[in-house]
Amino acid sequence: MGLVLDSGVLIAGERAARPVSELLATLEGEHGETEIVLSSITVIELEHGLHRAQTAEQAQKRREYLDIVFAQSSRNFPAHAGEL
Repeated sequence: MGLVLDSGVLIAGERAARPVSELLATLEGEHGETEIVLSSITVIELEHGLHRAQTAEQAQKRREYLDIVFAQSSRNFPAHAGEL
């Protein structure tokens, strides 16, 4: 079994300035060692939030967080949700 990571979890992490690695470690602690995937809708929602930023500084912080999420996803998440 695996987990589909919802955008709300990542948004809450970004707002709390929580490192992605810490978020993934917490999920692993709660659910055991399991595959975690991002759906295409989650990616779209996260990118949409980036473009809705109120300031350039907020947009930059969101971009940096998403870059880390996507970099982690290429190492830790399967390429397709169907690989669960």
